[in-house]
Parts: sequence; C-alpha cells; structure tokens
Amino acid sequence: MDWQQQQQGTATGGLIEPLWEQIAAAFRAADARARVSLLEIVAKIAFFQPRRALDLATWAVDNPCDPVTADVGLGFTHTWTDTEVRRALAPVLQAVAHHLEFTPQAATLLWNLGRDDQRGLPQHPSHPLRILTELAEYTRWGPTKYQQILICQVERWLSRAPATPSVHQPLSVLAPLLATEGHDEVWTPTTWTLSFRPYALPPAPEVLDMRGAALDLAFEELGHPQLERASEARSLIGNALSLPHGNFGLTVTDTMRQMWIPHLASTVDRLHRYIVEHTLSPAILVAVRTELRWLAKYGPDGLRRPAEDLLSAIPTSPDNELARALHGGPADPALHSGVSDWRAAQDALFSDVMAAFADWADNGIAAHVDALLSENERVFGTDNGRARPFIWTLVTHRPSVGEAICEQAKAAPEGSLASLVSVALAAMGHAAGVQAIHWGRTLMEHQNTALTREVAYAFGIQRGRGDLLDGEGDLLRELTAHGDSVVRRAALGAVHAIAAQHKDLAVELLTASLAAETADFEAFALAIAGPPFSALSWSDLSKEHQGAFLAALAAAPSIDGYEIGRFLAELTRIEPLAVVELLEARLESVPYRETSGHSPLPFRWHVTPPFRDHDDFPDLLRQIRDWIAADPESARKRFLGAHLFKLVAGPYDARVTDVIDEYLDDSDPVKIKVVAAMLSKAQRTLVWDVEFVRRCLRAADRHGEDSLESVRGALYGAGIGGTRWGTPGQPYPDDVEQHTKASELADGCTSGSVEEQFYRDLADSALHRIQDVTDELPPDGRDW
Repeated sequence: MDWQQQQQGTATGGLIEPLWEQIAAAFRAADARARVSLLEIVAKIAFFQPRRALDLATWAVDNPCDPVTADVGLGFTHTWTDTEVRRALAPVLQAVAHHLEFTPQAATLLWNLGRDDQRGLPQHPSHPLRILTELAEYTRWGPTKYQQILICQVERWLSRAPATPSVHQPLSVLAPLLATEGHDEVWTPTTWTLSFRPYALPPAPEVLDMRGAALDLAFEELGHPQLERASEARSLIGNALSLPHGNFGLTVTDTMRQMWIPHLASTVDRLHRYIVEHTLSPAILVAVRTELRWLAKYGPDGLRRPAEDLLSAIPTSPDNELARALHGGPADPALHSGVSDWRAAQDALFSDVMAAFADWADNGIAAHVDALLSENERVFGTDNGRARPFIWTLVTHRPSVGEAICEQAKAAPEGSLASLVSVALAAMGHAAGVQAIHWGRTLMEHQNTALTREVAYAFGIQRGRGDLLDGEGDLLRELTAHGDSVVRRAALGAVHAIAAQHKDLAVELLTASLAAETADFEAFALAIAGPPFSALSWSDLSKEHQGAFLAALAAAPSIDGYEIGRFLAELTRIEPLAVVELLEARLESVPYRETSGHSPLPFRWHVTPPFRDHDDFPDLLRQIRDWIAADPESARKRFLGAHLFKLVAGPYDARVTDVIDEYLDDSDPVKIKVVAAMLSKAQRTLVWDVEFVRRCLRAADRHGEDSLESVRGALYGAGIGGTRWGTPGQPYPDDVEQHTKASELADGCTSGSVEEQFYRDLADSALHRIQDVTDELPPDGRDW
C-alpha cells in the first residue's frame, strides 16, 4: 500500500516507515546469520522500496559483521561470515537496479561485491557479475537505458581500477552489448514450463551505436600495461566478431548474416590498424590470433580476407613467435595455407621458432620462456599443458635447454618454469639419459616438494619410455618410498611403462607402494589390470601381496573409482566369493559415516561384476543373506546388507526370489526382518509378481503385525522407488501405470486378504501423487 500511494502521489508520512525502522535497527544489531535472514526478506520488498533497500545495502557494505557459528540440526554446525552477507545483498540490489534512478548506485555496489568473487557465473544466478551482465542484455526491441547507464559506469570503474588486478574486469559487464541475437525466458506456472523464445538483432543504428560505445572502451584498454585488462578488451573485441549462430532453435538465414558482415569487417579493419600502430604484448597478440583464426579459415568471404590480412600484419618477432609456440599455436591459415594437417602446421611453427633462437644461449632461452609463459598465464590463465608440446620438441632437439630450465626452476621454485620441469626431464630422458637422472636427483636433493613432484611425474606417470636408464631403478625406488603421497602415486605410474621389459622391478615398486600408500588404490588397481591395460596382472602378485591388497582395500575410505570397479569385476570372474567377503568386511570394518567421506559400498558398478555368470550365484546370495541374519539386532547391518544384496543380485529374477523364498517358510521371525531388508532394494516391477508378493505377505502375517508391516513397507518402497521421467504439470506415466495395474491386481485377489489390501494401498498412493501434480497452484509463485 505504501508503494501504491507513492506511485499515485498520495503518500504522506509513509506507511512503512515504523516497520522499516525496526528492520533497519535489527539489521544493524544483527550477526551474520541474522543479517542473511533479514536480507532474504528485504529482497522481496526491495523493488517497492528501492531507496530504503539501497541505503541498507550501502550500510552493510561499509559495516562488515563478525562471523558466527550456530547449530543447524542433526549435530551439524555452520559458520556464517560477512561473505555470505555480501552475497545475500546481490538479490536486493538486483531489484533496486531496475529503477533507473538508482541503477548507477546499485550497479556500482554490485561491481564492488562481484569483482573478486571467484564463483562461476553460470552456476550462481545471484552472482553480482551475472546480475550486471543480465542487466546489460538487449531486448527483442533493441537497446535499453540500462545499457547506456552501464557503459558510463564501466568507464568510471576503469578510471578507478586498483593497481592490483581483480578477478573480473569491468569490461566483462559489457559483453552482452556485442550480441547479434538474444532470447526471452518465459515461465508459465500453470504448466511448469520454461520457454526460450529466440530472436535475431538487426544491425540497426541504435544497436550499432551501443556496440560502438562498448568497442571504444575496449580499444582504449587493448594496449593497457595491465595484461588482465588488455586481455578482457581483446575478449570483448572477439565477441564483436561473431555472426548470429541460431541459439534455441532460431533459424538464421544468409540475409540475416549478410546484414552484419560490413559492421564486423569494419571492426576487423579497426583492429588491424590498431595492431599496426601500437606495440602490444606477445601474449595479447597470441590472444588476438585465437580470436581471428576461425574467421581467417572458415569465415564468410567478406570477413575471411580481412582476418587473413590482420593475421599477416602481426609482427613475427622472436618473442611473439615464442609466445605463440608456448600457447601451442595457433598456426596462421594465411602462412600455412598449404598445410591441411593441424599437427604438421604446429610442427612447422615449432621448427621456425627453434631456428629463430638457434644462436641464443640456453639460459637466455629459459629466461625468455619463463617471462613469456608468465604473461601467457596472466592472459589465458594457468594452463602449462599448452606449453608442453613445444618444450618437449625444444628439449628433445636441444637437451641443454632442459638443463637450463631445471637450473632456473631450482633457483625459483615458485616461478612459471617449475611447471615445465617434468616435461623437460622426460624429454631429456629420451635424448640425454644421463643428464636426466643427474637433474632428477639434483632437484630431489633440493627438498622442495613441488619440484620433487615434477621429478616423479617425469620418471613415473609421464615417462613414455619402457627402458631404464642407468641409476633409474634406484631413483624410482626412492620416489615410491617418498613421504609425499602425490610423489608416490606419480612414481607408481612408471609400473605401466616398464612392466613389459622389467616385470620384477615393476612388481617391487608396486608392492613397496602398497606398504606405504594408504589413500590411492586406483593406481594399484590399474597397474594389475592385465592386458590390454597393463603388462601386470593379479596372478603376478604373491599370495601375501594379494592378501595385503585386499586387506587394505577393505579399510579404504571408498571403492567408487573406475579402476577399482574394473579390478573387482575381473576378480569376480575367478574368485567371486573373495569379492563378496571383501564387501562384507568393508561393512564391518569401519562404522558408516558418509559425512566423513567413508563410503563402504560403491554407489554403482562402473563395470558390473559377473556374479550371475557363476553356477554358485545362489550360494553367493545365501552368503550375504545369512551374514545379515547373523546379527539380527543390527539395523545398520540390515540396511547396508540390503544394499550389498542388491549390488550382487542385480535384477530380482527367479534365482534371486528363490533365495528369498527359502526364508519365508522358517519359523524364526528374525528371518522375516532379513526378507524385508532384501525386498526393500528390489526393482519396481517385482511387486507385479502376485504369487511372490502373496507368499511374502502371508509368511510375514504368520509372525504378527510388526512383521507384516515390515514386509509391506519394504514392498511398498520397492514399488514406488527408482527414477521417474515425465512432463512438468502432468502426472508421471509410472504413477498412472501403477494406479491402473495395482487396481486390477487388487480386484483379482481374494477379498480381505493381505495381498488385496497391499495392492489397494499401492493404487491409492499412486492416485494421490497424480492428484498432487494435477491440482492447480497459485499462478504467481507466491510462498505466502
């Protein structure tokens, strides 16, 4: 009502003022947890009270609060900090920003809240930067006043940017202004439908003016000495070179694309002139190449030639070419038009770069690699994998450069070169074996964990060689016994490469690692996977080592990994009972604590163990069934034992139900509890086996109401379990089928029998779920 009076110009003292004073006072006195709760309320009214909400948000930013830890139930606690308060401010400011009068202030607060927020924008709809980019989007009717305001604000933010780069750059907010198409999102509550309605943006004068304003800022930033800012400018210019693609089913015609080509060509020409007239960082020039290479090779006629001319205009100084090689390319289509294979083009680039540096001293090359790699990381992020192919090629042809890299990395372990030590050593191992071992030991003696890990990678998992160099066996023994688990696991990777030629050493390294390693069983399982995955197999281990591995596996926190799953599947082929006993031992070894990371059973089989292929498959199920029954008072054992029974049984067919049937005729009520546990994990279709359901229910009924309810509940849980698919706003087909089929089966049962009542209840529950979905909901999504 207060908002309505303001809109009508009839407000006097403000109806909300007394209430707002209470909210503001409570907020200022609150701890972090209470502030987050209050901001959830303020977010709902911020659109109607933008000035008050903005004032409160501004005060919250200027007055951070202390963290508070509180109980959240079930023995868990949570610590609320000012970071969560700042994140809760974003929805408040989102509502305020839709008032043009307050858009500048709200946008600036959102930028200050989001510029160093490392959360991903796609995963977090309330990320301040995502809110700003959504505000900067076009509508199907063209530009908005919000966009004009944001351009002005971004220009202000750029002028005030701190000397230290932030996680995000101001220009990123303007990326939507360079779009050539868009979409509307329409939510229909009555049908629970989210619709995407795409549209193409024509290059109308008002759209081009908006793009021009954003590009003007980008070109001003492109030569900025702070590489992070220059890189964001390059990215924005790259966004301006995209034609409509046809997102969300939009049909893009040649005419729609042709309309944009003159504007995009003028942008390419502007970038061309800029590169000719200015000196840019080698890393920025590499980034420009990545933006242009697609247009230069696949673009339409009106864009391909300008893009080729631009690439040809980029200076090919040694530093520029080295920076390109450290990024793995790209090769220019204009310069390598006769080379169709990408790998061959890359090799040609590498050869040209090595020739350019042929007369340079080794230390000079290493220092240049260090400097340019650091620049590349600032522009592209940490990704030393791109540099590895060139370093491999360089060191293979000139091993002395690898020694220089190791020497400089030893002197500055925190530098960029440290991440290239492993590939340098591995290449030296191929080209200059003795020096590789020397530098491996030299770096280990430096006692820097990061460098020792690089050594382990080079001689272990990344070695690429099956032969052994002089002294390499002793080096591997030291690495597999190292105190750092990462070093041990990396060194263990050598087993795969050397097992074919040096099986005894491979087994020695593997079993020595077993004694020292208690966390990573994946590498061990892969190492003994047998052909074609490994030259070693389970039979190559002694009985003592086999037993030690299974004992260690029984105590492992988890066996969910793929390699462990494949190992267990292979072991099941020859020793199925050993696998069952291993799984039982896991259930007994450590109390079930899912929250602490202990998961006794695999969530699912990556490779299904062939238990069912064995003639004694029923005996394996009896083993689990009797194991559960041996401790009748343990609810935990029944619960986990049921999971184990399901994992081994697979689908509950006749062979499985026969094993369950054996407990139905017993006079011991404990066995009925075990039956209920086994039934609780059955597939949904088992309840349609009327004869089996009748036997289960009547056997339970003989032991009293508690037993009957236990089995009924298990069958009901099985009947409604599993994953369901359907159309929003419509009942699940499985519920419709369940209601129909259960009603029919109930009609065919003896009146008054326990099985008839079960099917009636099953049909009724399905009907209730159908009605819950089809009942109309409030159309505005209110929660009050």
